[in-house]
Amino acid sequence: MNKRVCRFSRGVTWSPCLRLYLAHPFASARNVQALHEPPYLVSIMLTVGLWHISAMVPNFTGAAPPVDLWQGVAHIAYLIPMTSYSWYQPVYWTLAYEFAFYISIGLAFPLICAAERRFRWFIVVALAIGIVLAGLLSPHILLFVIGIAVFRVTREPSENVLALLIVVGAAAAIAFFDRQIATVGLAAAATMYFCRRVEIGGFLGSSLLWLDSISYSFYLTHVPIGGRVANLGRRWIEGTDQHFALSVFAVVVCIAFAYGFVRLVEQPAIQKARKYRMTPAITGS
Repeated sequence: MNKRVCRFSRGVTWSPCLRLYLAHPFASARNVQALHEPPYLVSIMLTVGLWHISAMVPNFTGAAPPVDLWQGVAHIAYLIPMTSYSWYQPVYWTLAYEFAFYISIGLAFPLICAAERRFRWFIVVALAIGIVLAGLLSPHILLFVIGIAVFRVTREPSENVLALLIVVGAAAAIAFFDRQIATVGLAAAATMYFCRRVEIGGFLGSSLLWLDSISYSFYLTHVPIGGRVANLGRRWIEGTDQHFALSVFAVVVCIAFAYGFVRLVEQPAIQKARKYRMTPAITGS
């Protein structure tokens, strides 16, 4: 009988997906975007729609809802960082980084995985840190460097000293701009490295796997949904205990909404994306 076990790390294999990254990094990025794009677009409509509805409520004190068409276009193309517009909700900026990451990881995968290219890898990281410190790139880029360093050391344990130097150096560079982000990056790196063989079974493991299955939808919708629940509740509650209870209730509502969002939006999008996913050409001899 198969067991549902929550693993912090499932190991690294040379899967067809990774081979596709090596051969077709841009196609790979489009594959990932095909999975994420419909839920993202629906969440944009949800966010903007709720924003306009909230603005019609008496005593609304928030910012005016967006009406600029080009701001919406920039969201669809992930080009907000290159414009003067702001994201409709704060979590969207990570999707732009993710899309760029899948392109860059495909181009740089041989360098990242090749054990014999340690010195070249170290030079690239040093250059990236220097560019960030010069203010030419966002320090968030170095969070990916930290993750890749942990990935490499799990494949090549002999790189523990090099990985430690890279993680500490990247975190120090991030801390120059934001200590909180640096702390979170270090905590995530430590969790990935030291807990990669931890397995959680039983009800807790199944619960974590279920939460993982709705995590992307929760991520996309928790701000517009949880924010409205919290803002509405604050009109009638007082005291620390009631505010805490309201926060718990908002989280529960967000989880329930995310489950519905998965069933109605995310899962159908994944099923359709599987039919149109780009794959590398296979030629016979």
